[in-house]
Amino acid sequence: MTPRPLGPLDFRVQLESDHVTLSFSGRMEADEVRKIEHDVEFAISGPVPVIIDLRGLLFMESLGVALIVRTAKTLMASQIPLAVVLGTGSVARLFGMARLDKVLIIAFTLDDARAAIGLSPVM
Repeated sequence: MTPRPLGPLDFRVQLESDHVTLSFSGRMEADEVRKIEHDVEFAISGPVPVIIDLRGLLFMESLGVALIVRTAKTLMASQIPLAVVLGTGSVARLFGMARLDKVLIIAFTLDDARAAIGLSPVM
């Protein structure tokens, strides 16, 4: 899928044969989250595992956290594997403070995320 410029947030969906990767970079502010909510819902509507890559985020408002939590709940209710890739920095600290690392599969690399949800390594 071709990325759409969304101001300070860049959101990309990468469809693979065995999973979907949702990548976010830039600043995830409330107005930007509202613009992509339906795109995220559509991207996770299939029965394949999902990786959410947040390594490129510099900033995330609470509405962004809520979007990730809603996405996780939707996938968990359908028993679809999900891993969230965090980098280091403020977004990782935010997830730790919210204790989301206790309820979500958190990885620090895409390879670790793939392994955590049962996908084969990339060759």
